[in-house]
Amino acid sequence: MIKTEVTHLSVTSGKDKWGNDCYEHIFSVNSILSTAAENLPHPAVGDEIKAISYDRITQIHLEQGGRYLIFYAPGDDGPHIEPGDIAKINDDGTITEIFTPPNYSHRAFEGYNSYTVEQMKEEAERAKTWHETHVK
Repeated sequence: MIKTEVTHLSVTSGKDKWGNDCYEHIFSVNSILSTAAENLPHPAVGDEIKAISYDRITQIHLEQGGRYLIFYAPGDDGPHIEPGDIAKINDDGTITEIFTPPNYSHRAFEGYNSYTVEQMKEEAERAKTWHETHVK
């Protein structure tokens, strides 16, 4: 999973490689906050990335030109995002978790409402440092 600050450029309805309905999102990468592993391929600042989602909630709540924090997972079928993997960056720089479906167990930004992007970067750095020190 790669934690990334992005601007949402567009969304279209589409089909995945198996013919399932999905939404194809195009994002512009503003910054990379963290990656799950340094050897994972990840985009560079300024790159455009495409990610698919299967949940209509992401299509409804992502505004063109809006800034977001997303966790997305590179995969064999391309990067994808889940409803619990998105937070909106508000005009004042704070984040707000985007609504997730009832009983949805994964909420990446739960507990981080009103944090700033800078605080999220600091949290990611602390986690990376702890992991490097304690996990061999």
